[in-house]
Amino acid sequence: MMTATDQMTVARLRQDHPAIFQAPWYRRYASFVLLGGLAIYLIISFFAMGLHNASRDFRQDNFRSATLDFYSYIEELNINYRRPESTKFHRQWSARDPDSGIITAAIHNKYDVVIMPDGELTFSLGDEVLARFGLDQNGTFAALVTPFTQGPDSQVVGHPFTYKPKFKGNGTDLLNAQIRFTNGSQLKITKGGVRIKNRRLGWEYFWFGEGHELTEMTGPEFWVFMGSSETREISKYVRNANGLRDTLRLDVSPWRYAWHSFLNNDDWKHKEVYDKALQSLAMAYCGLIIAAFFAAILAFPAAQNVSNVFISFLLKRFMDLIRAIDHLFWALIFIRGGFGQGMLSGISAFAVVETGTLGKLMAEAIENIDSKQPEGVQSTGASEMMVRRYGIIPQILPVFVSQTLYFFESNVRSATVIGAVCGAGLGLQILNNATNGTDWEDIAYAALIIIAMVMVIDSFTNWLRGRLIGIGRSR
Repeated sequence: MMTATDQMTVARLRQDHPAIFQAPWYRRYASFVLLGGLAIYLIISFFAMGLHNASRDFRQDNFRSATLDFYSYIEELNINYRRPESTKFHRQWSARDPDSGIITAAIHNKYDVVIMPDGELTFSLGDEVLARFGLDQNGTFAALVTPFTQGPDSQVVGHPFTYKPKFKGNGTDLLNAQIRFTNGSQLKITKGGVRIKNRRLGWEYFWFGEGHELTEMTGPEFWVFMGSSETREISKYVRNANGLRDTLRLDVSPWRYAWHSFLNNDDWKHKEVYDKALQSLAMAYCGLIIAAFFAAILAFPAAQNVSNVFISFLLKRFMDLIRAIDHLFWALIFIRGGFGQGMLSGISAFAVVETGTLGKLMAEAIENIDSKQPEGVQSTGASEMMVRRYGIIPQILPVFVSQTLYFFESNVRSATVIGAVCGAGLGLQILNNATNGTDWEDIAYAALIIIAMVMVIDSFTNWLRGRLIGIGRSR
């Protein structure tokens, strides 16, 4: 403890020799220099990565359309006034009365469209008429009632759509009128007909495909059929004695018929999607099993406490090398190295990287074991193999099992990217749909399958880990 005399001495020394107690300049300004350097780095990175142009290059319409396509779709209704009876109506929101000839449609189940036999169209919300189109007193196609708009985009006041009429060259005769909703729905009116695009929640023809018998059924009709004793004929491809493919026709129950129709949906190709999901699982699982086998072999000679120091050093550097290169690059190496595109390249990529990772983790677990247990086994005169079997493995097994199960879950996620490169699994389908730029609902479908697989695998591996290593944990 410093006394009063010592404090006076220090104060006198500070007064007589201030330079001794003054911190160097680089210490005084180090924090300011670091903050300034960080600010300069962030500014340079901001412009180097083109973030200053992000708002200009961002395509808001495309982003909105892609986002909407993830969970909704557009049904189109084209009506030709000359042949209205040939129009294909969507029974959920449009119809034509065969007696009166009046056509009705409901956009978003909210805005009503009524078309009279003479071609007069009324667009309304409840009792409020928002727009009406037809022939005026001179027999000219015109807007009889126009919505009130404001702003440069012709936004209709109080409603989520715009109104944009298009006139002929004289500027007075109406050529067509378009009502565009913010979510992509559209109503286009001309003298000769109407085109309606109605966005609806869900995925179009997800269950049984367009034009299928079950698709055309109403809800009650479908469940009556499923509970009946009727049969339907399906085609099944089999191999005959000569190895050629034959078509086998079977009479099946409604439930089997529905399942067969679901899997063979031509629009969504569920069977193909599930096959690709199994390919992703197979790549993740097979690669991990191979990696776990080789990691268990390399772990003991790589651990310093049970192996030669030089051998341990070489094996650890080898494992650092193979795990330093990402799965993606190993997949490219195997594709170019002889395996070609396919599951084998993906499995090999997982096997190589996880061998290095699991081997390193297991070697470190061996190095951190409690030495008393193997020493106790050794004191009984047991061989080196028995010492490892009863003194080391029981201590490292929980760590090894836990890490292996975790990597299985992680590999399922990584298999999406690897599959896109190797041409296998769900990754290939996502890549093809993303390149197309229109089938965003297919991407959402594949993404949901991946999420479901990861959730199921996480729950299963968590339960299995608890059973194997004796941890009664529930989540």
